Amino acid sequence: MSTEEEEMQQLRETIAELEKFHQAMPEDRQTLEILAVAYGKVGDAAGQIRALGSLAGVLVRQKDWEHARIIAENLRSFKDDPAAQAAADKAEAALAAAGQGPGAAGSGSGAAALRPGTAGAEGQEAIDIWSSTATAAEADIVWHWKDHKVLPEDVCMELLHVLMDNPARRGAWLVSALGVLEERHAELSDLAFDAHRKRCKLTPVPVEIMDPQREVIASLPEDFVKIKGVMPFGRIAGELLVAVMNGVNKDLRQEIEALAGCPCHFYLMHPRSWFALSRALWGDDTKARG
Repeated sequence: MSTEEEEMQQLRETIAELEKFHQAMPEDRQTLEILAVAYGKVGDAAGQIRALGSLAGVLVRQKDWEHARIIAENLRSFKDDPAAQAAADKAEAALAAAGQGPGAAGSGSGAAALRPGTAGAEGQEAIDIWSSTATAAEADIVWHWKDHKVLPEDVCMELLHVLMDNPARRGAWLVSALGVLEERHAELSDLAFDAHRKRCKLTPVPVEIMDPQREVIASLPEDFVKIKGVMPFGRIAGELLVAVMNGVNKDLRQEIEALAGCPCHFYLMHPRSWFALSRALWGDDTKARG
């Protein structure tokens, strides 16, 4: 089996797990967003249309009129598919019944939400600021692991030393507790990741097999992505889907939305996913500090 075939198989297995989650929590918007993207990646138009139709219904029930309209427009783009047109009809009828049809206040194409963030080099000053704020946030994660006995104390102290005591490097280097742990004690990274997942309650996504496109990644400055250990991997309804390794830092989420210039949905990323993507995107130059 080729690498591409293995990735497709992994993606199909992920879709199967997400479908189980959707059955248990049919109103969960994030699951439907990932399903729509994932079905598109494997070329399953029927699955993508089904996920988009369900998402449109959830958005209508949540009274998120603008994004429900955008999803209906996405469904209309499947011009030769009767199921897509029927789903669009249903969404548009629900919008009209709520007084949110074409011409309603607040309606529009959603173009503003699709506005990309500033990309490109930000200079050493920005790099220093991003590294400093990341260091403080990542140290908090390690202290939590230590206080709650998630990891051995000596390992936690080593991680803190790496994060806090090493001088900032010139250029963009990953500042991540999970990243340092993966590089130095890979045998413990699954344990720490599982504890972090339970704490932050974000949906884990195998981002490396979602094949994020460079134009989507460029929604955030490259140096910011490298330092903070975040990865934009898709767009849906004019909003950015972003995987993070630090799932508990609310300031990070606000910072990402400010830089992206649009609302974002957040998911959890394993450090192995991060390193696999960073090697594919930038070679071996993006490593954890230390």
